Amino acid sequence: MRTNQMNFRTDSGETRTLRPPGTAVYVQVPFCPERCDYCSIPVSASRSLTGDYLDALAREVDRVRPFLSSRPPVSLYVGGGSPTSLPVEDFDRLLSILSTVFPQGGEVTFESRPEALTKEIVDRLRTIRSLRLSLGVESLGKASMALLGRRSEDLSPVLLLEDLRPRLEASLSMDFICTGEDFDSEGFLEVAEALFLRGLDHLSVYPLVIEERTVLSLRKEQGRTGESLEEAAAENWRRVCSGLVRQGWFRYEVSNFARDPGRVCRHNLHVWQGGDYLGLGPGAHQKTGIVRYENVLSIVDYVRMSGAGNRHPTGHREVLLPEEEEIEHLYTNLRLFSGVSVRWLLSRTESGKAQEAIDEFVRSGLARIDSTDTESFVLTGEGLCVLDAIASRFFALFPGSGE
Repeated sequence: MRTNQMNFRTDSGETRTLRPPGTAVYVQVPFCPERCDYCSIPVSASRSLTGDYLDALAREVDRVRPFLSSRPPVSLYVGGGSPTSLPVEDFDRLLSILSTVFPQGGEVTFESRPEALTKEIVDRLRTIRSLRLSLGVESLGKASMALLGRRSEDLSPVLLLEDLRPRLEASLSMDFICTGEDFDSEGFLEVAEALFLRGLDHLSVYPLVIEERTVLSLRKEQGRTGESLEEAAAENWRRVCSGLVRQGWFRYEVSNFARDPGRVCRHNLHVWQGGDYLGLGPGAHQKTGIVRYENVLSIVDYVRMSGAGNRHPTGHREVLLPEEEEIEHLYTNLRLFSGVSVRWLLSRTESGKAQEAIDEFVRSGLARIDSTDTESFVLTGEGLCVLDAIASRFFALFPGSGE
């Protein structure tokens, strides 16, 4: 029987953007106790396919192991869904399958819903070295939780942190979503300051965006949510981000904050800086060199394709042109605290117009020039709020952009 193995050799040409070395590995665990109203990720609340999924994941891990032997993983990120919500015996098997791709000395992140952290699951997490635990708290207060369709019990993030610290040695992160008129920005900032003072390592804060094919988008179509919901959420998010910086949080990416530069999410930083990453599981994304892949979204299709001749369950493949890769490099690095090299930017664009844009953004307070190492163009907090507009200004100056 012929085996359709994935070809990880992605390009024979020279890439003109610098990439951090190594490979990050992302694993999608597509199971969750419930589907929240804002969620567009392909997950299942049923456990009937868990065993088949783990069988397919084991085959995919076997398939990528030769690639990782030559380019060892620098990080592992296990997301979902909610990996820790699996039954304990399935979670044990997940850890066993992934044991061969754990990075040696690198960061290992597991996403979790707070209520999934039973004694049995915490005991398993305690065995993982260099663990980073990302907690999907999502919101504060019953009104915001109801809007998001999160039916779990409202909890105190501060009490959660105080409970976890003595039970688990890990870098702890919490995710939150700023909603609309129901969101209390000042109350959230009080909680964030308490978390900072009690040693939380990391915060991710996002504005609510109504994605297609979600319960929230259906509610909007039916007129059951306010027309200005997303605009109000964006304004709350801007207010919160400014407040977090004033409290001392280190804003190293548009929506990500660490208590200091040593507590950033190294996996995500590797991806944003253009490093290679593998994606395992249904709907997972992968980029090696200039080739991008996306696995099929359906768990059933993922299991079927993986079992049929041990095929790779690719749903989409894309080869980036050099100018596309450079535009992507510009956008992802503009999101970061380190910005983008001025020399690199001028060498890739119409340099005269690009320099005019750089000077204009600096004068207006939307950006600054950081000369710590080499000159970098770095967006300020105000600039990050209009990131897309600034990036588009430079995109038009790349060759062949059709300004």
